[in-house]
Amino acid sequence: MLTDKKISEFKKLILDERDRLLIELGYLSEPSLTDALNESSQGGNAYAYHMADQGTDAQEREKAYIFAARDNKYLSQLGDALERIEDGTYGVCSVCNKDIEENRLKAVLVAKQHIECKNKKGFEPEEKPSKK
Repeated sequence: MLTDKKISEFKKLILDERDRLLIELGYLSEPSLTDALNESSQGGNAYAYHMADQGTDAQEREKAYIFAARDNKYLSQLGDALERIEDGTYGVCSVCNKDIEENRLKAVLVAKQHIECKNKKGFEPEEKPSKK
């Protein structure tokens, strides 16, 4: 079981990661990038008249959206981890209710399962662990 000190350390790591991610997502929505995406999607880019250039522009827009979607999902998982800290279930496996290894939590701050349950095939969908 994680001590209160360890829980506080993980909470700080999660908050720092969340802040870093919010800054990164802010970069993706900066006006210059948004304007560039809008121009290229409207054909306003002076260099995108060639079909291959238009394809490259479309691919870059798609990548930006994929990265933003991935980061939003991770941001949601970080929020869920903070909720688990508040309700006392952070670090508890959602499958078997055993403690998640500290090294796993360091590697994957949003981990909901310990490594054995994560590697099992055919286990039940994740449920919120009961408060200890």
